[in-house]
Amino acid sequence: MRIYNCIKPFAALIFVVTIIAGLSCINIQDSKGDEVLQVSPSSIEIGEFFPGTIHKRLLVTNIGNENIKNIRITASCGCLNVTPRVVEKPIAPQKSFPITVEISNDGSTPVIDQSITIEGLVAGRRTTETISIKGKNVSTIQNLNSDGELNLGKIERKAPGFNSQTIKILCSIHPSVTSLSIEAAVPWLHLKQDNINGFHVTAICTSKAPEGEFSSIARIRYKTIDNSTGEQFLLLKGTLCSQILTIPSSFSFGVVKIGQRAEAIAKLSVRDGLPKLLSLVASSKKIHVSLKRDSTTEATISITVLGLSRGNFDESITISSNDQILAIIPISAYCSS
Repeated sequence: MRIYNCIKPFAALIFVVTIIAGLSCINIQDSKGDEVLQVSPSSIEIGEFFPGTIHKRLLVTNIGNENIKNIRITASCGCLNVTPRVVEKPIAPQKSFPITVEISNDGSTPVIDQSITIEGLVAGRRTTETISIKGKNVSTIQNLNSDGELNLGKIERKAPGFNSQTIKILCSIHPSVTSLSIEAAVPWLHLKQDNINGFHVTAICTSKAPEGEFSSIARIRYKTIDNSTGEQFLLLKGTLCSQILTIPSSFSFGVVKIGQRAEAIAKLSVRDGLPKLLSLVASSKKIHVSLKRDSTTEATISITVLGLSRGNFDESITISSNDQILAIIPISAYCSS
């Protein structure tokens, strides 16, 4: 009898704990998503897609017998933007709501394999549904190098007035692209598609064009056979060498006093050889300039500026041959007492 009395309180305690545990399990129990949530389409297959943004629409329907509350939609990566992310009002049985999925792709990954998850509460139980999103990234320009770059190779910079160098870049355009334009971010490169097997690239000389290796971003705008449009960016690389070079390419004398003489020397280099006839024309009578040939490819230009009056002085020297401009050397100063 004593043993029974001792066991009785423990049995009651175990009974209470079991009831509480059972209630807790009911509160957090998950239900299978396909029992109450129906998503159409059940997955998003993009197929091949170009860099840019794609919008897809999903329709979520409550096919259960009870309201779905506290609905939240989450994405597996930052490349997906879902709207809405939270549905405040309960979704009654047989009612639906739309979800817009924005898929952003910068072309840095060859494939997309992501998902969105829809989660809600039905009578205190969680219900979830996961939608997969898959696709393959393609570039408008095919057969680039392994880094996805367009290598322009060696470009010889020519002077204004001469025919600029045009080089051929062998590459192909994706078959679904019906029209395409490409432009470089730098003003001294002009890219033009020839609609067959690549691009013609024209290098135009300016004083800001770099000597040596360069890299620049190019913007590609395209339209596909299904009338979709977009743009992507491409890295251009190459080596620029100047046929005609002045060192320095410009002169700034800074602050000079009224009546002070300013002198400078510049080197002119023409890789194909100095023309027989060379003329130097200053834009101001206050600039005196002369030229001395040092070799068949190089010359020294002596510049003297005098008689300056108060204020800014912005002039230039133009070097030409047979009415064709070889180079322009800007000259600047500020004159003060």
